[in-house]
Amino acid sequence: MRLKRIYDLSQGARNFGTLTLLALLFIGLTDISGGLLAIPIFSLAIYRATKHVSTLILLLSPFFAITYSTIFGNNYSDNSILWYTLGNIPYLGEFSNLLIFDTPRWVSLLLLSIPLMVLFNISEEKQRPAGSRYGPEQFFGPLIATLLGLSFLLPDEKLAPIFIVSLLTYGAWKYGLLHWFWITPIATYWAILNLVEMIDPSKSSYPVEYATFTAGIVGLTQYFLIKNRMLYANAKESFSFEELRYLAPTSRIMAYCFLLVPDGISDFLPFLTSLLITFDTFKNNRPWLFHCSILLQTFTLTLALNDVDFGHISLLPVTYGLYMIYCSWAEYNPFPETKFEESDIKEENVEFLYNFDYQYNLGLIGSSLTILFIVPFSDTISQDYLFEIVLITISAHHMILGFKRDQGWRRIFGLIGLPSGIISFGIEFQGLILVLALFLAALTLIGQAVLYSSRGGLGIGSTIEGEEPILSKVGLPSKINTTTTNSSPEKHHTSTVADDSNKIKLVKQVIEETSQPNIISDSLFYSDKSNFSIKLDKTIIEKMEINIEDAYKSFDPSLWSPILKINSNGQLLLEWERI
Repeated sequence: MRLKRIYDLSQGARNFGTLTLLALLFIGLTDISGGLLAIPIFSLAIYRATKHVSTLILLLSPFFAITYSTIFGNNYSDNSILWYTLGNIPYLGEFSNLLIFDTPRWVSLLLLSIPLMVLFNISEEKQRPAGSRYGPEQFFGPLIATLLGLSFLLPDEKLAPIFIVSLLTYGAWKYGLLHWFWITPIATYWAILNLVEMIDPSKSSYPVEYATFTAGIVGLTQYFLIKNRMLYANAKESFSFEELRYLAPTSRIMAYCFLLVPDGISDFLPFLTSLLITFDTFKNNRPWLFHCSILLQTFTLTLALNDVDFGHISLLPVTYGLYMIYCSWAEYNPFPETKFEESDIKEENVEFLYNFDYQYNLGLIGSSLTILFIVPFSDTISQDYLFEIVLITISAHHMILGFKRDQGWRRIFGLIGLPSGIISFGIEFQGLILVLALFLAALTLIGQAVLYSSRGGLGIGSTIEGEEPILSKVGLPSKINTTTTNSSPEKHHTSTVADDSNKIKLVKQVIEETSQPNIISDSLFYSDKSNFSIKLDKTIIEKMEINIEDAYKSFDPSLWSPILKINSNGQLLLEWERI
């Protein structure tokens, strides 16, 4: 058989060749001929990858070598030709404990063939007019193969991983091979696990716990090196840092996952890790992750204090919940503002694109935490009605603020929670108290209905006795034809301006002569009771016109007048006032 020389050396052709070699390596895993298919395919792929410098195949070649030997070395029959022969080689036919699964030592033959094939083809590569294509990225895979191949040959191979990981980590940092740091914590776990098992074969010193703890510390250290830009000190100028955009958060996540495991070292270590997660999510302005960390704190503290009743431990989330309710009431956002600079694009730049409504978020989550975790505490102190009192208090708080600040979620919370708490309180005592509780629950629903109707303009509510409404004629846009604005005063309805808001009445104008949908040439409005004008965006006006047109289809426009209200929070509300 003769190999045909390829003259198309473009990058597209090289990528196609790499995919072809990768497909061949996967096909080799289907070998059922005792090695007559897998070994030639592996040899051909390694030869072509080293001759044409295929970076991806060179990097994955140690993985395929270990996969081939593990699968076929553990599953072959006496009729197998090559696998049976390799398994009967003295010493190389034995199995190694270097990895978490049994691998025959003859894997060293496949691993060491990779750097040998590089040495065979590199001399021809250096004679290229454009220079050799081998660099640190291309040598990284063969280097791993060399270290692993020598490690499988050691009589006690458990000492090798710590040197392998240390050497690869230093080399990756020194030559700017930053993709290695995606798996550094995992590699550290593997190295420390083997080292501790070699030191203490009886496994009485918790090798898994020490390995996970060390891997967690390495992950945190790597994260701080990324933040301080020390990890990128030797990166090449042509390297795209966008490829490492998520390296910092990935390092943190792996570090926290490892540090939450080693409870064998100390029962309080997972709880301290959860506190660190809470501080991290708070400092980096991640509200939802912060809320989840509170539940994680509660869980880890329960494991640490297994002799303490959960009712007392539940005071921790209750305290968090009460503070959140206070921040929501005080209109205070405790989360610091995170400012992403241009340099952060190279490191993390993980921004969650959402508008954080801290009053809604803190108020609702804080109330849920308080009400949920007050239940086990009330059972512990044998005060069953404590849950009902807390529910009534929080619901009444949200109901009052809901109508005062015009926040719908608070009103809904009070609408459901207040009568539910009162009825539940009555059920605790039964008898006459239950009857009174049902009566009070009904009164609260009626009272809230009155407040809803009053705010909706249905005329059920009333103004304060002796107060006269503040009347103000609303001006029309300043640059519309004067013939349109010179209408009779009776056609312009008056509006009531509350003490905490400014109301502007938009008078609907119908111009039959024009066919254009936008009839407002200038969105500037004025009032004869104010010394300032208000200018609205035309998009808002067009949307309000559409809403008004839709509303006119369901009720008589001669009885209701649309009002654009700007409340104390700066929100625009389209309300209807009876004429």
